[in-house]
Order: sequence, then structure tokens, then C-alpha cells
Amino acid sequence: MPRPGRSGRRAGGGDSPRATSAVLPRSARGYGEGQFRGERLAYGEVEYRGTLMRNGLVGVVAFLNTTTVTNLDNDERLFDSFATALADEVVFARIAAANATDVERAASVGRSTTRLRLDARMREDMVAGLLVWRDSPSRRAAMIQRVEHDLWSVEANRAPLGVVGFVFEGRPNVFADACGVVRTGNAVVFRIGSDALGTARSIVEHALEPSLHAAGLPVGVVRLIDSPTHAAGHALFTDPRLALA
Repeated sequence: MPRPGRSGRRAGGGDSPRATSAVLPRSARGYGEGQFRGERLAYGEVEYRGTLMRNGLVGVVAFLNTTTVTNLDNDERLFDSFATALADEVVFARIAAANATDVERAASVGRSTTRLRLDARMREDMVAGLLVWRDSPSRRAAMIQRVEHDLWSVEANRAPLGVVGFVFEGRPNVFADACGVVRTGNAVVFRIGSDALGTARSIVEHALEPSLHAAGLPVGVVRLIDSPTHAAGHALFTDPRLALA
């Protein structure tokens, strides 16, 4: 065990975050403050001691200790949880069933189902896209330029647009695309083509909303307009409060 105030060795050559601010915390104990740094740490320990009497004056100690910590921001947690949900076989089976119904319905009226079909490749691309957003640096409130003068200065800083509206055709992978604006501090509302609406509803119910809750974000940060009518898309285009992408 490293002494307090010393860095010690890194576990497995990787970086892990501090479990608490204590020098030798009770949770994840044995780690000196600042010894391990990084984005995530999962730690566990099991201990068993013996002797009952025989001059040990009774005895037996057994305990299990586990802890996890993370440095992820709320929006990073959203992308992490959303990607995890889509990669989960039980969750995806429900989404795939809804997508199969959408594909069958579209095919029955002669529509193309090439982009509508949520196959393994599209699923992998959605998961990969969400992880890219999770790992990308946040540029919120970043200073773009600063001009200095003798008695004053002027700064240009990035700022969120606010609510960003998307109108997509019937492609289920738009969820990964549309959610990306949350990383820059925006909320998003979008309408998807009617052919993919059942798939979209299932993604919202089984993956997106649980991920928003897990991230500690309001459900309204990412909102699907649950309507198959063209008027819903027109409403987005004509609403001056939205920035359309």
C-alpha cells in the first residue's frame, strides 16, 4: 500500500479516477489520494478471516466491498447509456421486433425498405456514433477569440443554439445523429418518416428515455414528435423558435 502523499504504482498501467477525496478512504480503501486518475474506476474486494476461540477470543470477519466512480458529464452519461442499451440483446430484440413490423408494413404498400431495415450493420454504426459523441470534447462556452486593448478586451465564445429541430426520412439511425447536438448544450426535437415511426417509438421507450433518466437529464432534452402526418414536419419548419438542421 502506498504511503499517503505518494503516488504509488498505477493499476494495470491504466488511469483511474480518485474514489473520494480522503487520503485513505473507507470506500475503495488502500488507495492514496490522487494515486489513480482517469475517467472510470470499478473496484471490489473480498476478505475472510478465521479462528473461533483457541486464544483468538472468538474471531471470524467477512465482508464484501465494491465501489464505482466516474468523471462523466451528464451528456456523456447519456451517450454511454444509450450505446449500452442498443448493444444489449434483450433491449435490441424489442426494437428489432418493432422494426420488422415497420418493414413489413412499408413493403406491403410498395415502399423501399433499404434504409428502413435496422440490421446488424446499422446497429453497430449507431452504437459507434454514440460513443464518438461521448468521447468528443465538449466545446460549450469555449472561447473562440479574444482581442486585448489597453483598458478593455473583447471575447467571442461559443454558445448553444437552444432547441434544434430535425426532420428525417424513415431511417432509424437518425437517433444517433440527432442526439449529437446535446453534446454542445442543445436540446433536440425531431420528426422521423412515418415508415419508421414504430421503430422510433420503440427506441425511445426501451433505450432513449431510460438513458436520459440514467444520465440525470430531463426527458424533454431529446423529444420525438410522435405523429405520422406531414403537418408535424411543416410545424417544425415554420416554428421560428427552432434552428433546423
